[in-house]
Amino acid sequence: MGLMNKLLRVGAIVWRLILTRKSFLLPKPSNILIYGGRSDWFDECLEEILNPYSVGKLCSLTDEVNVPVLLLSLLQRSNVKDAYYDLYIRKVNPKMVITYIDNSEEFYSFSARNSSIKTLFIQNGVRSYYGDIFSVLDNKELNQGYKVDYMLVFGQCIGTKYAKYIKYLS
Repeated sequence: MGLMNKLLRVGAIVWRLILTRKSFLLPKPSNILIYGGRSDWFDECLEEILNPYSVGKLCSLTDEVNVPVLLLSLLQRSNVKDAYYDLYIRKVNPKMVITYIDNSEEFYSFSARNSSIKTLFIQNGVRSYYGDIFSVLDNKELNQGYKVDYMLVFGQCIGTKYAKYIKYLS
């Protein structure tokens, strides 16, 4: 049964990669990297605000895959997903990575693994406990190595709640 589950999981990953949008050029260096999905409207707003700086995009693996970075990350001996994001960040060499996906566990680990960058998340919606990020984080070990440098949240109460799980500059 274990082999069958493994084959199904690998098959699902391959199928997802086939359906995902792909880019075939290495990412260009940028001052700021926006991590997120394919929210063109929000990306355009951020790019307009950050106009004097060069801005790059790092989509989640379910939205777009950079094929050269993926192939290089397969050569790493670590988690392929973490290796992909870390290699992408190293290729872009940004000073800051920004996301509007405040409930992304993947994003929380970028800063811990890439000490040369600053990270910032912008809360994008109302948060609650049940069925939201806090119930997920409660089911994890408290010391996951999650860290962000800056959080833009809807108030001190939600900031305190995030601080229970994520280290940040105060």
